[in-house]
Amino acid sequence: MIFKYKIMKKTAVLILFVLLSIGALIQAQEKKEKSPMQKLIEENNIPKQKYEKFWVILERNYITYHPDEKWNVVSDSLSYVFGNDSCAMRNEMNMRHGVLLHKDGKCKLAIDPAFNPLGVKKLPIPLKYEMADEYIFSRIASRFNFGMKLRSRTNQEIKDAETLVTYYPVETAQSIFNGTSMFIYPLNFKGEYCQDEYRYGRGVVVLGKYNVPLFLYFFMTDESIVNFDKYLSELKGVFWFEDIEII
Repeated sequence: MIFKYKIMKKTAVLILFVLLSIGALIQAQEKKEKSPMQKLIEENNIPKQKYEKFWVILERNYITYHPDEKWNVVSDSLSYVFGNDSCAMRNEMNMRHGVLLHKDGKCKLAIDPAFNPLGVKKLPIPLKYEMADEYIFSRIASRFNFGMKLRSRTNQEIKDAETLVTYYPVETAQSIFNGTSMFIYPLNFKGEYCQDEYRYGRGVVVLGKYNVPLFLYFFMTDESIVNFDKYLSELKGVFWFEDIEII
């Protein structure tokens, strides 16, 4: 009887060991299969809705994304532009909703829709031009470290930021993006390379018909910076502001 009990006990222990081993294997497999994006979501407790595809968020801003063979999608949702690199621009850019890479491998493009109106299908329009203008240049002023952190920018600081941008002809904005206006400004890498090759950048802001802005960030190498206008022109039709009428 005692012998039989010992056998049953050993069998039970063996079954428990097998079950625990299988559970550990499944758990290990799940961890192995998780993408870096999934791990980032879990580790930082970031709401899942923030990881929607960038083209879904663009649609809420009345912008349509049309894939183009000249631009490959590196990241289709919120992610760090320069991965785990510790360069200054990586910390400056933080996370953006999408990243494209030009087919020549020498120009990276970060996509930053101005708004992500969660819980609604579309952003309410039109936006007042004055409101959009203040929002845009407050962001640029912040990027150039004008004013105090975590404080609203003063009117003068916003005006100072306006002096840093170069406006492109309206015809260019319309031809490339179906936009109503567009300007660019430099990005400061502080003399550092990101991912051992990107050292120069341009910020581009395009306004659509109802004053909804689109922010784009170009990152280029020592050699490719001279081709910025070419990269910009090769975005023609990729991001297209919808030409809609408000009823």
